[in-house]
Amino acid sequence: ARAPARFLRAGIGDGLSKTFEARQCAISGGLNFFDGRPTLAAQALADRCWEILREDAEQALAACEAGAPDEALERVVEAAVLLSGLGFENGGLSLTHALLRGLTAEPELAPRLHGELVAYALLVQIEMEERPAKVAADLRGFHRRIGLPCSLADLGGPEATEALGLRVAEAALGAGYARNFQRKLEARDVAQAMLAVEAAAR
Repeated sequence: ARAPARFLRAGIGDGLSKTFEARQCAISGGLNFFDGRPTLAAQALADRCWEILREDAEQALAACEAGAPDEALERVVEAAVLLSGLGFENGGLSLTHALLRGLTAEPELAPRLHGELVAYALLVQIEMEERPAKVAADLRGFHRRIGLPCSLADLGGPEATEALGLRVAEAALGAGYARNFQRKLEARDVAQAMLAVEAAAR
């Protein structure tokens, strides 16, 4: 509760991705961090992490900003550290974390916290999953309520262009977890997904 709220917010941003990444790893036949099949327990923990973060993040951030820990903060810290950690180690990662390789290669984005970049990258993965538009809209609304980024501009990044998207995507597809996806990923498709995320944020 005495730490900067920005750090908690970034931890929330990182934790939100695990339910989506573990699911993609499982359905694509990917491996977890122990080179084993993703476990049912990991998916359950990642799903519960998502639920707690969505339910309690706003109250937990208010408690952190006030320097007064409460039950919401306790639950969010447990979710962002323990449930998220167990979920990704035993469930595996996917496109969201692969995108970090490309995002951190951009000088304007490299200084941002891990979880801030993950929060943005999760929106790109959801776009690539071709989920109903309401899923991404719901997550964008949540991001805005708690101060997580919805666009490169929110990250203080460069203007979103196709060339930038291709640079980020090509670097991302060099990461091992990029293979953990329901279909083979192409750089141009990932770049287009980034542009769609940017358009939706506007």
